Parts: sequence; structure tokens; C-alpha cells
Amino acid sequence: MAMVNVVGIIGGGLTGATVAQTLRAEGFAGRVLVFGDEPYQPYDRPCLSKGALLDGPDQPVEIFKSGWAEAADIEFFHGVNVTNIDPATGMLTLDSHITVEVDRIVLATGSRARRLVVPGAGLDGVHHLRTWADSLSLRRAIQPGTNLVVIGGGLIGCEIATTATKLGAKVTLVEAGGELLERVLGPTIGAFCRKELVAMGVAIHLNSQIEAILGTGVVSAVQLSGGGKLDARAVLVSIGGEAVTELAANAGLKCASGIVVDAMGQTSHPNVYAAGDVARWPVRSGGQRCLETYLNSQAQGETVARAILGKGQPLPQVPKSWTEIAGHRIQVVGDIVGPGTEIVRQKAEGSSAIHFRVAPDGIAAAAVSIDAPAEFAMAMRMVEGQVKPDLRQLADPEVALRTLLQKK
Repeated sequence: MAMVNVVGIIGGGLTGATVAQTLRAEGFAGRVLVFGDEPYQPYDRPCLSKGALLDGPDQPVEIFKSGWAEAADIEFFHGVNVTNIDPATGMLTLDSHITVEVDRIVLATGSRARRLVVPGAGLDGVHHLRTWADSLSLRRAIQPGTNLVVIGGGLIGCEIATTATKLGAKVTLVEAGGELLERVLGPTIGAFCRKELVAMGVAIHLNSQIEAILGTGVVSAVQLSGGGKLDARAVLVSIGGEAVTELAANAGLKCASGIVVDAMGQTSHPNVYAAGDVARWPVRSGGQRCLETYLNSQAQGETVARAILGKGQPLPQVPKSWTEIAGHRIQVVGDIVGPGTEIVRQKAEGSSAIHFRVAPDGIAAAAVSIDAPAEFAMAMRMVEGQVKPDLRQLADPEVALRTLLQKK
């Protein structure tokens, strides 16, 4: 392995910072350069749809203690865009036209909010949520009595519907599919979340397409394809993200709805790695995809840092995430949507519950908990450990999950 003296990390969020910190923790003594296009230290993005809107802090909530980069001798460049990379020479070109030479490149460029392509999508009052600036803009728009239309019934859409309702807005949520959250949480849990949101006062339209966003200069309504019209003083478009792959694609790296990497984060060029939302990482259950979650981004950053130092171990990912919707804490491990048997552990209707997916081979492949954090810790260990539980015992809430874990 060629000597590595300088590592250039493009992306100043959680993933990029995790790579930098792990390099130092693993004993790397060379230069670590981090280039972030925002003027902030790495900050908590999951709270942008929740606490940041409710509590109204003046600055983003930083993930690490003040001075962390200086203490670790990490050179962090804020508000700097890298415009070109040359994998063969290790040359990075900055937006100031300055060039920097590094031995290894890490792409942690993340994802951007997908845009809605309909007339009126560019009107004032149409929002997206991906950055601190987006959250500030949305916070100003959500006032008591504001008619807010949320387009997209995924995790962020449902989180914003929850938060905006708490703030006194009148929220209408429009989903193109037949159920909320169906792709990430499955139809059963999606239906539960929908009922809870309706109970909060959220109006929900399923199987609905957007024909246009109406207004003169500023949004005034949303036109549905079926002929309905929704009054709106603000609109949030929440229809997923797109990996920021331009640097990689222009450098000739293999991309396919994300930067294609192996299970240690190495791209199609041996000097370049990718991690976080932009990386199309191998998933343990099969295939590859971008996993836009805090925990997976953190794990990938650690794996990439060790791989750069020749200490890497392949780490196919198990998806892990959490959310808060309509007052319920929901935690996820694995892909709950897939082949197999659904098992629900619940003592009584309306109480906390854990939904398992047991794959056809008998392995506990995924789990979703609703207001059951203690049990979820055991469920996560079962999924990560590929435990084959007895289905009758798994369905019995009186049988402790710890017991099933011990019977692996």
C-alpha cells in the first residue's frame, strides 16, 4: 500500500467529520483536510424537521464539542466548494481556482432534495428541507393558522406534518401512493401513523398527484390532478433526495443513483472513497443503495477511515434509523418491507409494539418499534446477529427478547 500523507475529505457534515476523527483515533499523523460548502461546523440534520423548528435556536446544533477540529489538528475549510477532482493525481480544484494535492480522496457530498417538476414549483413559499438555511426559511413560514401543504408522505413529510401541527399550522399532507411511509415502514405501520396524524388534525390525501402549484409570484394553492384544489400559504416538497454525484461522475467514477462503492467504501478508483448519503453501499440483505441515515453514515465514515489506513474490514450495511411522528418514537433496523412473515409483539391495542419481519430462512431480518426503546435495543441485536427465533415465542410479549437472543 502506497504511503498516505494527506487525506482530502469533501463534505463537512457528519460523515466527513467522522472520517477525519477516526483517522486521528486510529493513529494517522498526516494532514487531514475537510472541505465543507456550508459556513458551519458539522450539525445535527435530523433535528431540522423537529426540534430546530419547535425550539427556534439561532444557530444549528453542532454534533461535536467546540474546538474539536483544532484539538485533533484537522484542517477544516468552511464555505469552500471543490469543483473538480483528479483521482490519478490526487489534485483537488477549489472554487477559488486554488489546487490542493492529496493522497486519498473521500467523497462525503451527501444528497440534495429532489425537486417537483410541475408548473409553479419555483414560486416563493415553496420549500425544501435539507440544510440549516432550509429549516430557517421553513420556520419563518410556519405560523399559527398558516395553511401548509406537505407534498410527500415519507419520513420527513410526516415529521414536518407533526411539527407544523404542534406549531398551530393547518396541515394537509399529499401522498402519491396508497399509504404513508409504505416504502420505509410498510403498510401496517404506515396506516398507524396516518391515523395518529389525522387524530392530531392533519388532513391527508392518498393516491393523489400534484398537477400544479398556483399563485402570482407567491404560492396560493396546490392543484391536484383529480381536480381538487388545496389552499396553501406555504408548501413543503418532500419527495426524497438525490445523491450529489457530479464530482464523482465528472472524474469518471462509477455512479448509479449514488457513487458505487465496495463494502469498505472504495470507489471504482483505488485512491477515492465515498461514504454517507452519496455512497451506494452494499446492504447485508443484498444489493446496494444509498442509506440516508445518521447511524449508517457514521458507520460508513469509520469504515472508510480504517480502509484508508489499511485496517479496513468489509462492512455490508444493515439500515438503521429513527423518527418521531405524531408523538410516537419509531426506531428501525433492517428492511421491514420484504419477503417473509410479519410478527407483531404488543400487549394491548394502543400500547407500545415491535413489528418484526422474519425472512423465509427463519432469520429476524428487520424490526420496527413504536414507543418501545428498551425492547428495540434487544430487537436490534437480534437483527444484527441474524438470530432465528421461535415464531410463537417472538409473538408473545411475555417472553423476553433477551431470552430469544440467548438462544441463537
